Amino acid sequence: MPTVRELMTGLRSLGARAPFLRERPALVAAALVAIVGLAGWIIAASVGGNGGRAAVPEAQTAAPQMSDEVWLEVAETLAGIAARQIELEASMTRIEARLEALGAMASPVTAADPSVSTLSAGDGSAGRTVGAASDPGARGERERLMMAGLSGQGADAVIRRLEGVEMARLRLRDQAAREGWLDTDRYRSELDALPSVSQVLRQELGDVDYDDYLYAASQANRVMVASVMQDSPARLAGVEPGDVIFSLAGQRVFEADDLLEVASTGSAGETVSLQVIRDTEVVELHMPLGPLGVQTLPYLGEPGPG
Repeated sequence: MPTVRELMTGLRSLGARAPFLRERPALVAAALVAIVGLAGWIIAASVGGNGGRAAVPEAQTAAPQMSDEVWLEVAETLAGIAARQIELEASMTRIEARLEALGAMASPVTAADPSVSTLSAGDGSAGRTVGAASDPGARGERERLMMAGLSGQGADAVIRRLEGVEMARLRLRDQAAREGWLDTDRYRSELDALPSVSQVLRQELGDVDYDDYLYAASQANRVMVASVMQDSPARLAGVEPGDVIFSLAGQRVFEADDLLEVASTGSAGETVSLQVIRDTEVVELHMPLGPLGVQTLPYLGEPGPG
């Protein structure tokens, strides 16, 4: 008959082959108690009566006892299974929260025709079409601008400016395609020199209303820290994975490019304030200007500081 130690080894092997058991410590514990009880019953039965068989020397019939060492091993195994379940549940909660945030940021894709202008505050990502006032997409854009605090007249003025930005980009693309320098450094350089939709919106609305606009449009308005490099300035400052960066050096951060731009301006090594949102609370940290040493994800959060 297998010993208790052999039963423990078999239990570990079963847990490794059947991951679902690691997520059910109560089931494993019940099974273990049943196995140990059955083993004890078999041992007691074999010792209590030989059924007319020849007597066996006492030294050979002594039942093995569950020593403190074995019971400690049982307890450690069950504690490990329970701790693993807690770790898995915490990981799933974090992953579900991030997937929910990423899903909330998704916006409908419009026409793939490069001659059709799509306005979005993101980095070249597809957004809702903005065209004439009679266009349903334009009406949606106007409503979002008004939700951000603009009057109807102000929203119309912003839409006209956004359309001007998009037309300038389309004209540049058309010129580059006709003259044969579309996929060149010249085209990319001249395109970068033009203002982006997000820059125009932020300039027109201001940070507070721009935050409201992004939220109304279900577009990312925050940057979440996905990971922090070891011994990096961010790690030394106390930044943790899951932190949502709100501002750096007093400048609001709506996307990763904002973070990179602020971190690379000013005097390298100058200590500045870094505000992060952690568990709905605003936490103020301090770190030197320069590379932060973090990987980030776009994040959609409610407008305001927390």
